[in-house]
Amino acid sequence: MKLQYWLLALLTCVFYAHAAPTGYCVPDNGKYHNYLNFTEQFSITDNIAGTTTLINVNNNNTSFKGTCYCLTGPNQSYDHTYITSVVNPALVPAGSRNNVAYFNLNENVDIGLLVYILGVGYTAVPFDHLPNKTGTPYQCHSGVSSATTFYSGGSGQVYLYVKKAFTGVMTIPATLVANIYATIDPRTVSNEIISDVIVQGTVTVPQSCEIDEGQAIVFDFNKILASEFSSTKGKALTDRKITRTVNIKCTNMMFYDKLDATLHASAVASDNSMIATDNEDVGIKVYDKYNREVNTNGGALEAETTKIPDIMGDTLGTLTFSSAPASATGARPKPGQFNATATLTIEIAH
Repeated sequence: MKLQYWLLALLTCVFYAHAAPTGYCVPDNGKYHNYLNFTEQFSITDNIAGTTTLINVNNNNTSFKGTCYCLTGPNQSYDHTYITSVVNPALVPAGSRNNVAYFNLNENVDIGLLVYILGVGYTAVPFDHLPNKTGTPYQCHSGVSSATTFYSGGSGQVYLYVKKAFTGVMTIPATLVANIYATIDPRTVSNEIISDVIVQGTVTVPQSCEIDEGQAIVFDFNKILASEFSSTKGKALTDRKITRTVNIKCTNMMFYDKLDATLHASAVASDNSMIATDNEDVGIKVYDKYNREVNTNGGALEAETTKIPDIMGDTLGTLTFSSAPASATGARPKPGQFNATATLTIEIAH
């Protein structure tokens, strides 16, 4: 029994000797998150399929502390670590362009990423055992160095490759792109993630429309006799109806975009069929090109595209609608001028 006891003790000692950690590094306060945040605006030429845009995200080389386990004696020293990046396996590869690996981000864009490595510069992920030169030797004490500072992954260059043009705002949610590992020699393989690189941001392709080059659309009904107004509330003076066709010019339009318009104005009391004027007995009715009444609270008007988008996304269109005075209360209006305002909003439907 005594012989078996000492044999067991010997085997136990050998087991722990082989399991001693050597050569790799761990973060002192848990995995460090490098966030590459950006807000970008694309021009129409940036938004063409096959185009790549570079977005620089400089976080002033943020750093974090880590501990490295030494390879040899308790007093080993080293002056740099070796950094490895592994791309998130959930990202689907999408080819390589100009020595940058790309991965599918969404239906519109692929993403490529370069991260900053101290002593190396910006390097495309993935990469393997690149020396992260700190400039200052680190000294192991009892086989451990707990004073290592890492400067890798805090800044980056994000490449967005357009596969399919888009408009409006594209939101890129927080997306893990790469995990980063560190060792103190070029041969050790580490399974300890010291940090990761997370990309998030927005890309906007702004669209704008202009009606009649920004000029006000004026309906002048001239002189109207008070007796012309009906005693029936809401009845319009149809013989005073005026029709206008206005021009629309929009930018950054896609071929499949459609123009629409909506009307917004203060209504007569609770009657959304009439725009209120500064004469309480007079209202204004608006009609679309089919002579249908338009609601003052976001009523729709149909616009027509007269020129489809060119290569720069410029589009022309027209909007036809009519307006007529109406009896707001059924009472004969007080003499004098009446005025009203409304807003036409051009909307781009995708």
